[in-house]
Amino acid sequence: MSTDTPSTDSDFEFQTNAVTDTDLTPFQVNCLFVLRGFETGRYQRTRGNEGAYGLDIKRTLERDEWYDEEINHGRLYQNLDTLVDHGLLEKGELDKRTNYYTLTNAGAKLIAKVLQRNIACFKGDPEGDA
Repeated sequence: MSTDTPSTDSDFEFQTNAVTDTDLTPFQVNCLFVLRGFETGRYQRTRGNEGAYGLDIKRTLERDEWYDEEINHGRLYQNLDTLVDHGLLEKGELDKRTNYYTLTNAGAKLIAKVLQRNIACFKGDPEGDA
């Protein structure tokens, strides 16, 4: 079985058994949500037309009240690389000094599941995590 984009939900479940949102830090989950915001147009890119580059992600996390303090570059890039290693983000090159990041299908499905579970908890739906 290929580890590329899953073709069915069962393929997705098989391929992502090793990584769930509980394996990630809250910061890493927030990075995934911010990337989704760039994809949907909620946040605007300052460079390129695909994904978001690291400083866009950093500024969004700081500016939009995700965090009250400045985010250290080392913290950001180490966590983005971890998400790439987990197959939740793809990393591309804008130029020799600048990388951009996009959500993979697995990353999008993971944050959709997190969102679904959180909404179910908010509504008090006991079946929401199914």
